[in-house]
Amino acid sequence: MGIKIGYKNYNLSHRLIAYILFISLFLQSCGGLQNQVVPQGEKQPSRKIKLSDNPLVSTDKAIVASGGYLASFYEEEGELKADLKADEKQPIPNYKAVPVLVEKGTDLTSLTKLDPTTQKERIELKRANSGVLRHITIRKGGLSGGMKQSDLS
Repeated sequence: MGIKIGYKNYNLSHRLIAYILFISLFLQSCGGLQNQVVPQGEKQPSRKIKLSDNPLVSTDKAIVASGGYLASFYEEEGELKADLKADEKQPIPNYKAVPVLVEKGTDLTSLTKLDPTTQKERIELKRANSGVLRHITIRKGGLSGGMKQSDLS
């Protein structure tokens, strides 16, 4: 049993192959699982700043982060980390040893001298989809939704 296409007859196996090739042509544009609406886990870039010269570590003043948390910065195993408290009266931090990422070109000295409202805008808490605090990002200016991950050092 065959179909007449042009001047040639094709049997069932040839038609099946033609259908598969035709369908695969449309499926190629789908892109598989890479075009998911749910964002994939982003890679955390390494932080490359000299901690010995970091004014955040040497200040005794807590810096205000987004959400109103008070951040105390310190160095641990060569990494910049922070403890976060909801207020100054708390003896134990709400979050301990949170990794800190700093945007390239950020003047950390000026950050320590800014008013609390501006500090909140520049120090962003990044959470995973589950709501777990993943890291803190310190930005040059206010929060920017369009900033690329490569802008962090």
